[in-house]
Amino acid sequence: MTQTSNIETIRSGYREHGRPGPEIKFRTPASVDEMDAHCSANSHIWFRAMDGTARQAKVNGAVRRWKRDCNRIEVPIKYGMYEYAVFYASDINRILIPV
Repeated sequence: MTQTSNIETIRSGYREHGRPGPEIKFRTPASVDEMDAHCSANSHIWFRAMDGTARQAKVNGAVRRWKRDCNRIEVPIKYGMYEYAVFYASDINRILIPV
């Protein structure tokens, strides 16, 4: 199965010694199944923050899928000490896979 992956370089949102973070190569998942496999296999995932930088969050629980709607997915995450969120299938462009 040949995929045309869209590899892009995104700056990390974490500063190092007062300088901007390094640039890392990422790609987005090609399908909801790949998003499920990536988020289920890793305890921490990278995502695109609202300012366009790459951030890392902990997968906080099991990835949920539905039998009647195979494109429905929920990935619970924890970011920092008090922030919790859920990524849905519509957020597939925000999930980043390091290359």
